[in-house]
Amino acid sequence: MEKKEPDNLNETQEAETTQRNFVLKVIDAKANEIKNALKSQGIEVIAITEVFREKIASK
Repeated sequence: MEKKEPDNLNETQEAETTQRNFVLKVIDAKANEIKNALKSQGIEVIAITEVFREKIASK
């Protein structure tokens, strides 16, 4: 099957899906809360992994 070349930039953007990885630092948030906040803004979250937890001094 021959791959169809996109006619314009919009078709190129729709044809390609890019997975991006970010690191966030948050205070007093749970993974599910972060996922729901991003989802409410139209951002699909594939996974959230906690990599480090640190205690911070109270303000």
